[in-house]
Amino acid sequence: MKYQAFKQDDADDNIAAAIIGREQEYHNYDLNKDNYLAMLTKMAEDKDLAYTTADPTMMTIWPDNIASFKGLGTQQLADVLHGDDYALAAKLQFRDQVIRNLKTTITEQAKGESVHAALLTQLSDKDRLAAAILRVQEKQTARALRN
Repeated sequence: MKYQAFKQDDADDNIAAAIIGREQEYHNYDLNKDNYLAMLTKMAEDKDLAYTTADPTMMTIWPDNIASFKGLGTQQLADVLHGDDYALAAKLQFRDQVIRNLKTTITEQAKGESVHAALLTQLSDKDRLAAAILRVQEKQTARALRN
């Protein structure tokens, strides 16, 4: 297609906006990783969660008396376990979910980094990229001021 109204600056701005988005996304993944690691550090202080491995990205074990219930949903746990066993299983289940979230965050952040690198190759002229980023940021500021 031959563009009539869509100019080079428009294309550059689209790429710049995508680059900005990936950088914001990457930053959000960093925040999430920090939060998950802080949660796991705090959980490791709980004597009931002493089964946590030294590496917080490793899946953890459950005590033998409730290990067979690992992987059940919260409602299923509530149906089959009671009292202290249920309370412990719920804590372990939450810890395991935080570990899965951390692993997923690491994976998704790596994907975002790959997309970011690919976007940078599409607009390799540093002056055009800087100008496009400035235009996009000015548009974002103007939009925010209108709201």
